[in-house]
Amino acid sequence: GLKNVANIQRKFFHALIGVPRYVLDTSSCFSRQILVQAANNRKALAQRLAELCGDKWQVAIEPFADTWFFQAELERLKLDSGDNLREALGASPRELRTWLQQVVYVACIATMRKSGPHGLASLADALRVERKGESRPLADLMLPALGSTAVVVVLLFLVPMVGDQVAWLVGAPVDQMFWPHEEGVQPGQDGPIMQSLLYLLGQVVPLLIAAAILASQPLRRTGTKRRADSLLVENPGTYFAIGAVVFAYCCALTLWDYGRHSFYDFHGLLPFLQAQAPYFLLQSMIAVAVCIVIQGRSAENLMARRDRRVLDGLLVVGAAVVTSAFYAAARLKYGFLPPRTADFVLLVVILNAMAAAIAFVGCQSVWRRRLAREELRAAFPMPVPGPAPASPLASGSEPDLATAAD
Repeated sequence: GLKNVANIQRKFFHALIGVPRYVLDTSSCFSRQILVQAANNRKALAQRLAELCGDKWQVAIEPFADTWFFQAELERLKLDSGDNLREALGASPRELRTWLQQVVYVACIATMRKSGPHGLASLADALRVERKGESRPLADLMLPALGSTAVVVVLLFLVPMVGDQVAWLVGAPVDQMFWPHEEGVQPGQDGPIMQSLLYLLGQVVPLLIAAAILASQPLRRTGTKRRADSLLVENPGTYFAIGAVVFAYCCALTLWDYGRHSFYDFHGLLPFLQAQAPYFLLQSMIAVAVCIVIQGRSAENLMARRDRRVLDGLLVVGAAVVTSAFYAAARLKYGFLPPRTADFVLLVVILNAMAAAIAFVGCQSVWRRRLAREELRAAFPMPVPGPAPASPLASGSEPDLATAAD
């Protein structure tokens, strides 16, 4: 009667604010790690279940979990100490996995009852697992972002350091080259580090931005039947977004550089775009072409042998070399005044090739991590724990898992 109405209201309220789903996701994350640690070994599963149902572990979680609720739910599940627990420990691996999922779920609710979401970190430590979410796009990008930053910082200083060697290679005076240098730099002009930074911002960062956009999208892996045009058909929006973002970035960067120097004559946005937009489009096409190759090769060979992935990486770098060389040659011929030294093409090609390699490794890292999580979810599916058979409690009342987060 009225009790059922109250339960329905509470369930609706919790579904509205998302508390049960959050608890369920956290429980699923913890359970999967425990099952992976046990490696489907019946003895290991039984030992872990005995540990979580034992008095020692309940004492360990008492500071942050409602142990009365936890003990009551163990009785409901018939996992309390004594003959019930011994009988459960002799079950099959499949049944042991189910019991472990139920116990971890109850432990999460018990923690929420006493400590709230902040207590789940302590529960993760007690379970010897990591607290991590099911969908972590920003976390997936963190490691590639750190690696990219390290490479960019090294290039910032390495590029000016090899200026003399490049001058010898191209046979041109250093002060007439486009390569970052300090010879002949007048007061108020950019020094070698600032020159190097501008090249990195203009040639490396656009490809890294494109790779971040590409990696944020799910990888559509090809099946046994290859479809050469499937990626272009399925991802036009992603490629359009990459081209548009890179175009806007190049435009903003050039305007910023114009604003730093008084010798640039700026006559308005429309004349500026008429003069520079073709080059921005060419640079956008570099990013789009590299991303198409990255996604195409990763869709087929994401989990292939290392030598195969190395060949795919070289193909990505080759695409960057060809497209960036065409861009640099066009920019050098039509966008710059004499003297036109070949070091500009060399520098643009090298930076884009390195950026493409970083983008390829970063995207593969993100997609491989996501694929590993998908395989883990497939290996250990987590159904919503259903209600266990009720049994009378000593206190005369039975906790309800559906209302446990109250």
